[in-house]
This record gives sequence, C-alpha cells and structure tokens, in this order.
Amino acid sequence: MGLPGLALIEVERAAGDLRAGFPVVVTNGQTGVLVLSAETMSETIVHDILKAMGPATPFLLLTRERAQALKIRLYTPDVLAIPIERTADAVFRFRDLADPSRDLSNPLRGPFNARRDPLPNAAQSVLRLMKIANLLPAAIAWFLEKKTGDGIRKKLGLLSVGAQQIDGYQGRAASELQLIAHSFGMLHGRPAWVAEVRLR
Repeated sequence: MGLPGLALIEVERAAGDLRAGFPVVVTNGQTGVLVLSAETMSETIVHDILKAMGPATPFLLLTRERAQALKIRLYTPDVLAIPIERTADAVFRFRDLADPSRDLSNPLRGPFNARRDPLPNAAQSVLRLMKIANLLPAAIAWFLEKKTGDGIRKKLGLLSVGAQQIDGYQGRAASELQLIAHSFGMLHGRPAWVAEVRLR
C-alpha cells in the first residue's frame, strides 16, 4: 500500500478526478469498479466509456437511504445497484435519480429493478469516495475483473485507488492532522494541544 501519506494522496487525487468529471477505477483484490460521479459526469466522457466498455452493463449505485426514499426494493445491504441500458441517454436519465432536488419535478419515476446478486465489496468504497469528494453519494459503475480493469485503466489512462485506502482514509487523515498539529507546537517550543478530528 505504500507510505500512509501516499495513500492519502492517492485517495485525494481520485476524489479530485471525480469532481472534475473523470472516471476512476476502485480495486479490491481480483475485482474492480470503473466509476463516474453521477453528479459531475459529462456527455463526452460517458460516450467514451460506453464505447470502451463494450457489452459490459453499467449500473447506478445508490445508498440504502436514497433507495428507501425512492421506494426501491432492497436486495443488497448498504448499496443498491440498478442496471442501465448501454446508451448515453439511459445513463443520464438514471443519473437524475441521484439528486433529491429533482424528486418533486419527477414524482412518478419507476418501477426500478435492482440487482439481486451480491455486489463487489468495492461498491461501498465507491460511495465513500464520493462523500470524500463532497459529491452526491451516487455513481455510474461498471463491475470488472482485475485483468479487464487493468486493461481499461491503462487504455484510457485512468487513476486507480484501492478500496482499503478509501475505507481507511478518515482515520489516516485524522492521525496525520494530529501529527502535524503536534509537530507545529513542538517547533514553537511548547507542547501542542491536539483536538480530536472527525472527518465525517
């Protein structure tokens, strides 16, 4: 995984790419997820990814809470995955489900059939990464085997980040902020008062 500081940087770079509308790959063992932020994705990027992914099915990932608000039946814990047709129009149509501000203007959406099979462990890490990036916790995702994911990542020049790095981000960031605060105090010849930092 490398040095703790480098792990933080990789997560923050991935969050920055998502904020800019670029896809990233989240890996976990032999599986991976290619993801776009539902909030910031562009038409050009969506077309390029659909072309690169060929017959692979895209999914809209939503939190359990958002799925309950939309009255979508839950078959998987914590994260819900709705399959989407492999067209840009369908992707953008489903993207609107991520935004609660659109609910009143589109009250009669659905019904939606969520995936029933267990999701890759990285799916929950994907939505954590969206929250770290201060984006809506929703993503357009393609589930991949590691070999396929590595090929797509290299072909498109995408950033990759591990699910474990994302899941441990908050604790590492808090620890490093405490270390920085302590070092700052000692440099000034006095002990530092270190407040507990919660990044939630």
